[in-house]
Amino acid sequence: MRWVRATQSRTSSAAAMAAMAVMAVMAVMATVAAAEHVVVFPGQPWHAAEPPAAFLRLTYAAAGAAQLDEGVRRLARVLAAVGRRG
Repeated sequence: MRWVRATQSRTSSAAAMAAMAVMAVMAVMATVAAAEHVVVFPGQPWHAAEPPAAFLRLTYAAAGAAQLDEGVRRLARVLAAVGRRG
């Protein structure tokens, strides 16, 4: 029983560290996106349970085609800038 608990503890710890890393990347992404006049929201709060992966929530209900095109271009610049930061 102790071995199982220790394994679960390490798994929980690894999951917590991974979640912190995702939150750190999201914070950087939000800062870089703000410079491009893009608002980014983490997707996790929109799930009832833990999502299967990290993702962004993109709102597009009130945007026209031209705005969506521009938004995608800006988001691409944000992702490229965040990727360069390492």
